[in-house]
Amino acid sequence: MSSRAKSLCGASLSLLAVLAICVGLPSAQAAPPDLMTYQGFLVDGNGNALASSSPANYPVTFRIYTASLGGTRLWSEQQIVTVDKGNFSVILGEGTPIGGEVHPLLSAVMAGPAASDRYMSLSVTIGAATSEMLPRLRMLPAPYAFLATSANNLVNPGGTSVVAYANSRVEVNGNLFASGVISGNGSGLSGLTASQLNGTVDDSLLSANVALKAGGNAFTGNQTIAGNLGLSTPNTTFPLTIGNNTLGDKISLWGQSGNSFGFGVAPGLLQIHTDNPGSDIGFGYGSGAALTETMRIKGNGNVGIGVQQPGARLSLAAPGSAEQVGSVLSTTLRANAGSLGATAGSELALASIGFFSGNHSSLGLRGLRATAGSDWTSTAIGLEMDVDNTLRAGGGGLWMHANGNVGIGVTTPGAKLDVNGSIRSTSLTVNGPFTASSFNAASITANTINGEKPPQTYTVGPGANLNTWRELQMDTTALLGDADGGRIKVLLRDHGGKIVRTVSYEFYAENDTDNFGLAYRQFMTVSSFGTQRYFRLGTTDASDIGADYDWFWIRNYRSGIAFGGNDFPPESGANRYKFWILVRPNITATVIVYDR
Repeated sequence: MSSRAKSLCGASLSLLAVLAICVGLPSAQAAPPDLMTYQGFLVDGNGNALASSSPANYPVTFRIYTASLGGTRLWSEQQIVTVDKGNFSVILGEGTPIGGEVHPLLSAVMAGPAASDRYMSLSVTIGAATSEMLPRLRMLPAPYAFLATSANNLVNPGGTSVVAYANSRVEVNGNLFASGVISGNGSGLSGLTASQLNGTVDDSLLSANVALKAGGNAFTGNQTIAGNLGLSTPNTTFPLTIGNNTLGDKISLWGQSGNSFGFGVAPGLLQIHTDNPGSDIGFGYGSGAALTETMRIKGNGNVGIGVQQPGARLSLAAPGSAEQVGSVLSTTLRANAGSLGATAGSELALASIGFFSGNHSSLGLRGLRATAGSDWTSTAIGLEMDVDNTLRAGGGGLWMHANGNVGIGVTTPGAKLDVNGSIRSTSLTVNGPFTASSFNAASITANTINGEKPPQTYTVGPGANLNTWRELQMDTTALLGDADGGRIKVLLRDHGGKIVRTVSYEFYAENDTDNFGLAYRQFMTVSSFGTQRYFRLGTTDASDIGADYDWFWIRNYRSGIAFGGNDFPPESGANRYKFWILVRPNITATVIVYDR
């Protein structure tokens, strides 16, 4: 090596000391220019400083290799360097690339796993001669540059990735801020709990089975969940499932604890509840202050339809028109003291159920008790009701008026039952006068008018001796066994069959009373018709039987009373209904006995 070269080597050694101070890695927090400062001291072969009297310019070529001798050239450039009394200072990266040689960014040259083996080569041209300093100078960091050695792990050899080395990690004892994008699947995160996460993550997607912290999670903005959501229950098949299969409150719409507005589940019961008895539940349409309420359930259990403050268990608001089609319950349904109609003012008033036609409602019921204990007044019930409290059914076949009269085939009945047509009945009980003026007696037979039991008919006709009275014994104990009396009808016909007498008597027992108050006759004992004793109708022949006594006799008997020299068979009881009838000669008597 020439003396010049040696001098250059010495100069290079001096330069190296300066270089070690000035060369450093880029800051991890800033974006510095891709340049490097290089300073040195140049001498000639005699050890004299170049440009000792005045500054002079020299061409200098800078190269970086991977070894002190040989190796791979990684970077090169040429600059015109101003030297003053041997001193010079340049900025590497601002020179001119050399044709045919690589000139990458200095940050890329100083990166990578072998970045510690970098060697600087200088070639200075003095006059026509160019000399290279050999061996090359190893590039070493300045003392404080050691703090930046770990920053190499933040870039890959290409200088584009933040952390790209296998098994690399970032350990931060303090706050970590990132203004860019942090990418990756997070599989390398360990020792991190959800309670240590804070802040918000905008427009991000949580993958499946991501567990949030046990409490205090807050989501802001609109959230969309594409799938089923289960609260306190996994694997739901419904869009939203709240709670598991336990009873109790499920949703609170107002209130965080204790009593609340919300929903709950009890055994066999879905609960819709408020927080206290003074709160109500309302139904309607609209929302908030603009809600139009249609029904309300009070906290005390009262229900109002169209009524916001119902005063009874069910309060209904009247519709806008009495002709309204589809009206169901149009006025008031109220019950006081627990029983409808039990006290004054309690009423049942249903204007209609169904449809209206003119002054008629298709089905109605209305009633009112003015005072406690009074009868219901202004009542009407039925299928079609007029405004005058009349009711019609069957298209006018049945009418019922407010005065209680009922007409069948009669529009305006004049009696409690007024029938235009025939009546067929299996039985008929009449309490009161039953006279010929009440009906056509000619059309009534023994089988059509009866009392408690069917009537019995007995007949006795003329015998061979026309001058002898005939006797007919009638045992009606089974018929009149209730001892309340009965009725006897006698038809007398002459020999040719012509009816010459018709007599009918009502009676009651000798030891009974006229409980019906109808002035019925009583059988009693008289001493007449010879020496025989008879039970006959009335007190005297003329007063009760009148002119008929010479045609027939009717008697009842007691046990042991003789008749014609013979005693009757013994009878139990003081008075039995066994009759004997005696008729005149040439007369046929038909006797019909009815139970009263």
